[in-house]
Amino acid sequence: KVDVSNEAQAKVDVSSDLSAVAAAKVEAQAKVDVSNEAQAKVDSLSAEIATAQHDTTVCDAYLRWGEEVYLHDPDTALILFHIVRETAEKNLNDDAPNALKQKYLFFLAEALNNIGVIYNHRGEIQRALDYHHKSLRIKEETGDKKGVATSLNNIGMIYDHQGEIQMALDYYHKSLKILEEIGYKQGVASSLNNIGIIYNHQGDIQGALDYYHKSLKIREEISDKHGVANSLNNIGNIYNHQGDIQRALDYHHKSLKIKEEIGDKQGVAISLGNIGYLYKNQGDIPRSLDYHHKSLKISEEIDDKQGVATSLNNIGYLYKNQGEIQMALDYYHKSLKIREEIGNKKGVAISLNNIGTIYDQQGDIQKALDYHHKSLKIKEEIGNKKGVAEALNSIGHLYGEKGDIQKQTEYYLKSLKIREEIGDKNGVANSLNNIAAVELSLGRIEDASVHAERSLAIAREIGSPSRMMHSAGTLKRIAEKQGNHSEALEMYELHIQMRDSIKNEEIQKAAIRQQVQYEFEKKMLLSQMEKEREIKLLERDKRTAVLKRNILIAALILLVIIAILAYRQQRIRIKQNKLLHKSQQAFLEIELENTEIERKQLESELEFNNEKLMNFATHIVQKDNYLKEFETHIQKILFDSEGSKALQNTKQLSVWIKSKINLDEDLKKFQTDIEQVQQDFQIKLINRFPDLSSHEMNLASLLKLRLSTKEISTLNNIAPRSVDKARYRLRKKMDISTDQTLADFLHNV
Repeated sequence: KVDVSNEAQAKVDVSSDLSAVAAAKVEAQAKVDVSNEAQAKVDSLSAEIATAQHDTTVCDAYLRWGEEVYLHDPDTALILFHIVRETAEKNLNDDAPNALKQKYLFFLAEALNNIGVIYNHRGEIQRALDYHHKSLRIKEETGDKKGVATSLNNIGMIYDHQGEIQMALDYYHKSLKILEEIGYKQGVASSLNNIGIIYNHQGDIQGALDYYHKSLKIREEISDKHGVANSLNNIGNIYNHQGDIQRALDYHHKSLKIKEEIGDKQGVAISLGNIGYLYKNQGDIPRSLDYHHKSLKISEEIDDKQGVATSLNNIGYLYKNQGEIQMALDYYHKSLKIREEIGNKKGVAISLNNIGTIYDQQGDIQKALDYHHKSLKIKEEIGNKKGVAEALNSIGHLYGEKGDIQKQTEYYLKSLKIREEIGDKNGVANSLNNIAAVELSLGRIEDASVHAERSLAIAREIGSPSRMMHSAGTLKRIAEKQGNHSEALEMYELHIQMRDSIKNEEIQKAAIRQQVQYEFEKKMLLSQMEKEREIKLLERDKRTAVLKRNILIAALILLVIIAILAYRQQRIRIKQNKLLHKSQQAFLEIELENTEIERKQLESELEFNNEKLMNFATHIVQKDNYLKEFETHIQKILFDSEGSKALQNTKQLSVWIKSKINLDEDLKKFQTDIEQVQQDFQIKLINRFPDLSSHEMNLASLLKLRLSTKEISTLNNIAPRSVDKARYRLRKKMDISTDQTLADFLHNV
């Protein structure tokens, strides 16, 4: 069975982009620094508003109040920012001094920017863009470079979510350039962080890490706790993708701790989801579900639609792994609906991929392929190389289920190439093992062995029990094909060990170490396996393996015996069939000879009858000519003779001869003979020319006997000219070409 477990990383989106974006939206403003004295600050601001003597003081206080509560209470913050906007717009008139106008324009631009941030969180993308562009125009008019950089950064973040990668990079770099010029470190850190997100999405892992660490260094220097938490989160996601689970967990827990301290609810929700994903990788599904449900609850409380969609997606994946398919499908569709509403292309691609895996599991391969191809198209559009590689891998697996080995191999190789380019070791191990499984099924044992061994080596390097388990399983099957039973047993034992280690926290920690610690962790694993329970389990597995091997050998021997017997039986059947075929062939030859003899007899009889008819026709004509000539002589005698008696006798003779010239009887007999002899000819003729009259049929029969026009006229007692006319009409009706005679044509019918 082809191993596609690595698709988990495509199905559960960790939201490194969301966490960093959450930072970008507020960090670029340099406004939020919630501490343990947050409530005291709010009380102080409320008192300041109550005693304010001027609207500039009111705008400033409401603006600071909104930024103070934004992270843990965005609904209240939105109301406060709208108060600032309305107050500033009310005081912007032509009569106000220029200095006062500049202050109100500053407050208005800040309020518009912050309102755009909140609407973006809620998934109202176009509304958010409108507010950010209004803020940007005011800041450009007033020469507020820091504010311009903030707006550019936030607009870039929105285009990033929309999948407009190049446009997002352009806005981020414009923002970074301005922030470096004015020396605003917190803003520089935010822009570096956001550019790192783009490189991560494009598969440039090292480039992403470089930008993340530059951002983290600046944030630590300026004690920006919120920024530090988000940088830790994003670096943790990188290590997770590289298979370094323990280091990823360390970074995420540090990030979560800071976010809880500063009251960043959205950040807490993101970190909870990311930690839940890591526990899923360790096989601790109950703990993973607990973290994802906590994340979902917080996202719903603060109306963070992107966060809600992510949590729904991740919970759906966990239910799928638990076998609750319908519940998983419900969560996936809820997530997809939200992502389509807010225009989150990356999220839409993930949801489409996950729904495709459900249909694959249900056996609807074509529908699964449709969803995976839609997901692949979006991932290619937004430049998500890691996602493209995972989609190619999934599509290859589906073509394998359809039996299209050529396309399966083609898609696996494409996936492998991208994974090697972006340094996704876990994915490389997955692709190599999948290719090895295909080669094994095709009988290419040596190629399969090379790819499977590479897969196992990488799995050991990154310390992934899941990858090691699948690679060992493939190598076990290869060794069995090669007849190397000791190697097969060794791989089988490794497969069992890794399968058990996924459920064992202590072994799991050892298995996820880097290659430099691998030998030490291996010794620890072996020492633990020396315990009595482990030894008994191993011995039982060995006995089971030996028993299975013996059963397999016995089954093979039995199959060989059955094959030999079947072969002999088949040979007997073949001989019998040959004899039967020869006898049937001889019988058919005799039948053909008899048929040929009968045909020749019939042709001979037909030829004799035709000749007889022609003779009879000639006889009738001759008889007619003879009697006419005789009549002519009698007439002459009558004319020349004298004597009444002689005259009377001659007249009587003439009358008698005239009566004998009537050839009706002869003609009737002749017509009857023609109908009998030429019955087949007349049937063929009427089938071919159904419009022929009886006279035309009679004429055709006489012409087939090759009688002349004069002979036909005599037989039919008509003038020769009438025969010629009848022949012309018959030729025209039969549409006979001028290069063929009518008699020849009829003779061949």
